Amino acid sequence: MIFKLKFGRFSRRRDSANHQITQSPDHQIQTAFLAATVLAACTLSACDGLFTAPASDLPPLVASETADFVLKGFVVDEQGQPIEGVLLTQDLYRHRRPTASIASSDDHRLRRVDGKFEVKERGHDLRLTFSREGYHDLNCFFNAASPNLIKTPYGIWSNEKNFPIVMLQRNRRPIDLETACINIDCSDYPRTSAIVLQRLADQYAFPVVSADVSPPNSLPPGCLYITLTPSVPKPINDKGDLDPRDVNLPENLTIHISGQSDNGLIRIPPRFGYPPLQASNTAPEGPYLSELTFDKKRLKQLRDADGTTVPEIAEYFFFRAGNHYGKGSFSWTHRLQSSSEPQSAAFEFQLWLQKAPNDRNVCTHH
Repeated sequence: MIFKLKFGRFSRRRDSANHQITQSPDHQIQTAFLAATVLAACTLSACDGLFTAPASDLPPLVASETADFVLKGFVVDEQGQPIEGVLLTQDLYRHRRPTASIASSDDHRLRRVDGKFEVKERGHDLRLTFSREGYHDLNCFFNAASPNLIKTPYGIWSNEKNFPIVMLQRNRRPIDLETACINIDCSDYPRTSAIVLQRLADQYAFPVVSADVSPPNSLPPGCLYITLTPSVPKPINDKGDLDPRDVNLPENLTIHISGQSDNGLIRIPPRFGYPPLQASNTAPEGPYLSELTFDKKRLKQLRDADGTTVPEIAEYFFFRAGNHYGKGSFSWTHRLQSSSEPQSAAFEFQLWLQKAPNDRNVCTHH
C-alpha cells in the first residue's frame, strides 16, 4: 500500500523469503528476446544435433579500457570471525564483447580461501564469487572505469587494504518482520509526521499521524518523531550569496521515541565492509536512549553522499517501542547537489519491526 500525505509518504510491504521481481519494459523485451533465442537454439538442436556457434561467428572483441585489479582482504562472518574453506570463483574479462549475453570470461579459475586472500589481475571486468555451505554467496565486481571501487549486492565500497568479505549465514528460522518506508517532510515544521511504531505490527492500522512535535507534545507512547534546531546559513562569498542547499539545513536533527524509559534507540555504528542492516540481526537488550542527535556536519555528509556508497548515504539504528524491537535507517529524500532553489528538509525512514513481542531477532536476510 502507498499513502500520499500532506506531510509525507508511507508505503508498507511484508518482508518474507518470497520475493517478487518487477521487470522494466526494457528488461522484459530483453527477456523475451533471450527466450526466443533459446527456443530457436533448441529447435536447431532437435533437428540437426547440438548447435554450437563457431568462434568465427562470435562478435569480434572490442578494444576497451583495462586496469589493474588488486584486492587484499579476509573472509569473515557477521561477527567478524574468520571463515575457512571458502570457495573463490574468479572470472576475468580481459576485453569486452558488444553483446554481453554471449560473452564468456577469458580466465575462469577456482581456489580455496582460508581467512586471508589476495587477488591481482588486469582486464576490463573482474567478478569474484565467494561460496561456502551455510552462507549466502557474495559477489564482488570490479570495472576498469573505476578500479578502486568494489561493487557488492549491498552497495559500493572503496577498495582499501584488508577489505573484509562479509558472508551472511543462511537463516533457517522463519522471520516475520513488518517493514515500512515513510517520508517525513519538515516544510511546515514544527507540524510534521510522527510514526506510531507499534501500529506497524497491525497491517490494518495506519502508523503515521500529524502532530506538532515542539516540546512539550502530547504524542502517545512509542512514537518515532524528529525535531530540528534551525541554523543561520553562512555566506559563500563577499557578496553575501548563500548556497541554496544550506538555507534549510538544520543545525541539529534529533530522533525521538516517546513514552516510557525503556523505549528508545541505539545507533548502529558503521563498520567498513559490513552491510549495516544485513549484518545487524539481533537487537540489543539495552540500554536504549530516548533520542539520537546528528549535527550539521553529519547531515551535510548524508546530503552530499553518492547514492550508492556505504555507509555514507544513511544512518542506522535499533529501536524499541513497548515490547517490540526493530531496526531502521534514515537518509535525505533528495540530494540537493544541483538545486538552485532552497528546499525544505525531508527525510526517508526505512523501518523493520519484529511482530512477535519481546523477540529481538530482526534478521533481514534468509
